[in-house]
Amino acid sequence: MIKIAQDEKDTRKIANNIVRESLREGLLQLIERKQYDDISVSELTQKAGVSRVSFYRNYDSKDEILLEYLVLTANEAWDNAVKNTSREKWMAAFKVFEALRPVVGKLKLAGKDTLFYEMFKIITNKDKTVRIEEDCQRAVLIGIFTGIFEWWRENGMKENAEELTNRFAGIELTNLVAKIR
Repeated sequence: MIKIAQDEKDTRKIANNIVRESLREGLLQLIERKQYDDISVSELTQKAGVSRVSFYRNYDSKDEILLEYLVLTANEAWDNAVKNTSREKWMAAFKVFEALRPVVGKLKLAGKDTLFYEMFKIITNKDKTVRIEEDCQRAVLIGIFTGIFEWWRENGMKENAEELTNRFAGIELTNLVAKIR
């Protein structure tokens, strides 16, 4: 009896993941063709081949789908990168930028910039730290990467991970703070 219940749970979980993936892919395909705000839930569910009930069972909004996509993409890019040295960690962070390049401009046009900030908050807090020192360090890290990301986007996203690493990896934060007026 317990085995059957577990099998049903596993089957539902797999089906749920398929629905979520279909909605993510559908939304990404639609934002290639039209403005984000012009995409309705009905249009999205039709494109994804799922019902509106499935949409609302899994998400509260299209923004939630986008945030999930950003986090999954960022985590995959980070997890696939080599991170043994400080320079390799910078490179890994900038590989996240590269992985997000296809949607950056579209989300800017839709006024969804805050989703990138939310993504940085989520991906830098995998361990759910509770110590104040770690929270402060995380806040600084989020600020640094949000600022670099904004600079990169505003400058046309021309630089790749290697070029970004060369530009930013050697910056000493103490020197930066000393230059503040």
